[in-house]
Amino acid sequence: MSTQKKLIETYQKAQKKLVEIIQRKQAYGSAAAYERSLLRQIQKEFKKLKKSSKALVEQLIKENYKTGLQSLIDDLLKDNTAPRLFNMFSELNTSQIELITQNANIDLNKSINIVGRRMQDAVREAGIEATAEKLTTGQTVREMQKNLEKKLEQQNLTAVEYANGTKMPIEKYAETVARSTTAETQNKAKVIQGQDWGYDLVRFTEHSPTCEVCSMYQGRVYALTKEAANGKYKGSKGQALHFPYLYDTALISGYSTIHPNCRHRLSVLPAGAYTAVEMEEFSRKSMQPFEDMRSDKERKAYAKEQEVKRKRNESRKQYEKIKTVLPNDAPKTFAAFVKMKSAKSERYKELLKDYRIVMKTVNDSFNETPKIFNSETEKNLIKNNDIERGVVYNKYGEIVLEKTGEEHRLSFTKEEQTMLNGMILSHNHPSNSPPSPADIYNLRLFNLEEVRAVTKYGVYSVKQPENWKKEFPSREELEKEYNNFVIRLIPKVKRQLENGKITPEQADNFCWKFALRRMERKYGFKINLISW
Repeated sequence: MSTQKKLIETYQKAQKKLVEIIQRKQAYGSAAAYERSLLRQIQKEFKKLKKSSKALVEQLIKENYKTGLQSLIDDLLKDNTAPRLFNMFSELNTSQIELITQNANIDLNKSINIVGRRMQDAVREAGIEATAEKLTTGQTVREMQKNLEKKLEQQNLTAVEYANGTKMPIEKYAETVARSTTAETQNKAKVIQGQDWGYDLVRFTEHSPTCEVCSMYQGRVYALTKEAANGKYKGSKGQALHFPYLYDTALISGYSTIHPNCRHRLSVLPAGAYTAVEMEEFSRKSMQPFEDMRSDKERKAYAKEQEVKRKRNESRKQYEKIKTVLPNDAPKTFAAFVKMKSAKSERYKELLKDYRIVMKTVNDSFNETPKIFNSETEKNLIKNNDIERGVVYNKYGEIVLEKTGEEHRLSFTKEEQTMLNGMILSHNHPSNSPPSPADIYNLRLFNLEEVRAVTKYGVYSVKQPENWKKEFPSREELEKEYNNFVIRLIPKVKRQLENGKITPEQADNFCWKFALRRMERKYGFKINLISW
């Protein structure tokens, strides 16, 4: 992989990581603690990005400075009077390399700082907005996370915002800087070394299709000095030849490229390698008015090329999203993905369907009830959260039975089972999981009014529905059905777990919710989360 691609990929990974910090950070505790924790993680990621970016920029510029010098040598091969000092690679122009490196790092660090400020402001705003709702601690933190996710989507928090309001994603900004710096470094290497050797004419490359701006400047010969621009070189009849001064025309902006992301490159033009007649033609063409020189056919070709690029970029974004969520199912290369998408193959349709299912599950969370359950009895169940313990209430909230079970099991005698009709069973889950298939089965079997699973996040509640959509199979079959849903999802979360993108606890929650959502729709019950 080239250094340029490594730099771009570094910013792409950082952008994904910043999004994951907001989306996957466990939302519990006080709002202030949650805010501090988020800000620490965000600042840590930006610090890491600056460090890795700096090293790659230095490497990128040294490589391209050498590439520019090698290209200069190729330009001068036609000139018999050219100096034979082709060992300059051992003595690179360190001052120029340092200057270009400094400018590139300033651009990239500026983008990091802008995005950093936007994200930090958003975290603080989300906390203020959630607190303004006068919610309890647990809900405030969850509201903060919801607010941040909305801002992430609506305001594009990981984008660099310009003065005119235009926003560019930080990874795209970095890509532009990387490509522009590559071109600038190569161009600057040729110009500076060429001038040191006494050359003062350069020429921009020419290709089609091209944009409106580049069409004005490509293919022309430019002077690096005012003297070369105004008669230094003579024609076949001794007449003064004129050339546009590079820094008043194509590079008037102060950069060494026509525009950001420009594909055009400069080459040194050794005047001694050309006849006076040839130099006259260079001058004539170069001094034409600066205007869009393209034909209608060329304009249409450029528009078509840009449309193809836009579609390819959209496909690239789609591929990266699918690859992140379904690493084992997505094609190993972008080219393979484009091929299956263009063919609209069955595999592509299945992949898209799986992605939508998984994303819906990820974005879904159990509904939070507006009322906060504040029972000290419930909280006491998780004080020593190593084994399951349960409390049975009657409809008046009076405790009629207390039970102590095992790590993953709470059992009732036959006599106790007769007491459960119409009651509320509340018990802790040491794994902090939602109600299990066994809980759902018992809800119906014993005609319980409600079953609660107490966790560190709050109380998961599932109540007796007015009508069950479907009869239950046996307890074993219900658990098997649940496990089959989970098994389907394991390969899709395993890679994320191995890559450290999610924690084991997040992976478990992801699988639980995926399975229970499907069982909710099938049987007609509904699980709510009552936050602390």
